[in-house]
Amino acid sequence: MFKMLFASAATLVVVAPPATAADVTLKTFTTISSDGTTKLNNVIFVTSPATGSFGVFAYTISAYKWAEAIGGLTYSPTEWSQILVGGGAEQDVNPFRGYTGLWLGNAQLSFLAEAELGGSGFWYQSIGTWKANDWLSVGYTARRFEGVGPRLEVSIPKSPFTVWSSAYVFDLESRKLLPGGVAGVTARF
Repeated sequence: MFKMLFASAATLVVVAPPATAADVTLKTFTTISSDGTTKLNNVIFVTSPATGSFGVFAYTISAYKWAEAIGGLTYSPTEWSQILVGGGAEQDVNPFRGYTGLWLGNAQLSFLAEAELGGSGFWYQSIGTWKANDWLSVGYTARRFEGVGPRLEVSIPKSPFTVWSSAYVFDLESRKLLPGGVAGVTARF
């Protein structure tokens, strides 16, 4: 695990050179499936400041006996939108993965849609939130293999930390009620 995280951090340093300030997000979360199994995930996400409308991003995610690293370009046609396109590799027999993402938002509303294809197969995630006040956001999360349900985010005042959770109550693919969830902590620098 340490080797995977060290390699991930080294990759991100190469993608986001120290001469430019970068936005760094660290995230750790645990998913709880409907059968009671849990899975710890760790994420490092780095974006560079845009030059004009274009920038770069890189992220890694690691879990027990699995990891991936993705990098690519960002395009921001407006200050409230960003398109991400990239590629990378995961631990799989066919390691290549393609990535695309779309973010739309402002001070109160945020929408993120992500999809990956290749390697171990198709994956998607969508997160929508409404910021009720300085410390509370509510919304939804939809993730392939886990489900869709309500989301709650609590920002810790005067810190970079946000504690969040989603209860997965319905599986879009099987069209069944599927109790489960995810809880995590995010730090943005």
